[in-house]
Amino acid sequence: MRRRYAALAIVLALILSLALPELLFQLYPSSAVLNVDKLLNPPPENPNPFAAEPPANKYLDSVWAESHRNSYCQASSPFEAPRFPEKLRFEYLTLRDLPITIAFSEPYEDGKRVAWVSTVGFTGKIAKIDLENFSLIDEITHEGHRMGISGAYSVLANRTFFVPKLNRIYAYGDNGRLSRIELKGVFELPEVCSGEEIVGITLTYDGMIAFATNFGRVGVVSPNFGDYALYPINQNCEIAETISNSIAADESGGIYVVTDKAVYRINWDGKSLRLGWRAEYQTGEQRGGRLGKGSGSTPSLMNCGEDRFVVITDGQRLMHMVLFWRDEIPEDWKGIEGRDRRIAAEVPVTFGFEKDESYSEQSVLVRNCSAAITNNRLGLRLLDLLPERLQPFSMLLSNVPGIAPYGVEKFEWDAEKRALRSVWVSNVSIPNAIPTMSAKTNLLYAIGQRGGFWTLEAVNWESGEAVWYARISPLPAHNSFYAATEIGPDGCIYTGMLWGVARLCNAD
Repeated sequence: MRRRYAALAIVLALILSLALPELLFQLYPSSAVLNVDKLLNPPPENPNPFAAEPPANKYLDSVWAESHRNSYCQASSPFEAPRFPEKLRFEYLTLRDLPITIAFSEPYEDGKRVAWVSTVGFTGKIAKIDLENFSLIDEITHEGHRMGISGAYSVLANRTFFVPKLNRIYAYGDNGRLSRIELKGVFELPEVCSGEEIVGITLTYDGMIAFATNFGRVGVVSPNFGDYALYPINQNCEIAETISNSIAADESGGIYVVTDKAVYRINWDGKSLRLGWRAEYQTGEQRGGRLGKGSGSTPSLMNCGEDRFVVITDGQRLMHMVLFWRDEIPEDWKGIEGRDRRIAAEVPVTFGFEKDESYSEQSVLVRNCSAAITNNRLGLRLLDLLPERLQPFSMLLSNVPGIAPYGVEKFEWDAEKRALRSVWVSNVSIPNAIPTMSAKTNLLYAIGQRGGFWTLEAVNWESGEAVWYARISPLPAHNSFYAATEIGPDGCIYTGMLWGVARLCNAD
């Protein structure tokens, strides 16, 4: 009976999310100056925001060209972002579908850029957006689209937008900034297992498209789709391990994949793929709001001096932040008792108050030696009773008082002591958005909520104090619903929402 009530609540929330978007444009104009409560003075500007940047991938634009910004999947940025909340302006572009991430092009001949998005809701459409006036240039819809995670992650390289959809990768391009979308090519995964879909995608440092399927096949394919190589984690379509997140790559040829049981480094030498290492981590069961079992995070790469790590959150009931040695394990590393020796740290994430249970479906935000994660554990435990396929839809209720989760926690690696420690916790509520941070402003940004109103939150990266927030609306169409908060080339915050794309800029 309780399971039935939980499912009914989700159905009602879904109906509201579909019925209210048109009302949205009557109650909340698409461009408006937001109501802002300034809490504290922002931190001082960072004079050298590029100091902690990972090695540049020359095949990617430096602003934000793939789902977690770069091949390291750090989701942090050295660029300017809003710092004057009193003049913050909100713009909304309706797409009638949900984009998870946004990719920004390199400048065209006129010096201006566009944005590309792939949606994962009812249509699975591809959209191209003019950033000059924040308007839709063109959109196309896939035939045979199936709602799910395939298509959530994408790569934009050399003005070509690579998007996985089920068992194919599509390459889209154009003939000019304001021209229509053109299909440039299609790569079809060979020998597909029943139900196999391409999930994760990134760009290697030699310009190859790397990808991973939900059934554990990892591959690389050339941008013209002429050459490819595959590495199977599972054999003969036996589903021993599954993948529900994207993947990362580094300059040494490593491709990093997290399954529901282990983290992998797959080595790419320009010709073939082989196993570099495999390390198991602690896992658990899928719960309310989770998209899969095991880790809820795409692997993020961290460089901290000579120490280089893969960073994830695990699947224990009380979630832990876990760091894996990325390269050779130091000879004098004694390891953690009962764990794979490659694990450099495994620290509980409590958000300051969670003692028995915590979880997050968001990737770890990384900058230099620091990593931050948001709390996604909903307050209504009844939602945990939902069937697995419906659990992600519990996030439709994630701004409701009494249900909304609270908490952000930041960790830092101490190279001298070889230990990961919690440096601050914040009670800000970021129910389901992937956060970002600007090294220029020293602020963490994310779509959050306060009192049922969706907000843009700005948090001091050094102290965890809430600096300011801007109210957006309480309407379902403004639910970030697993989308990434991103810093665009114009110093604006961009994010996908349940029914379109939002831009938040400092008004002139």
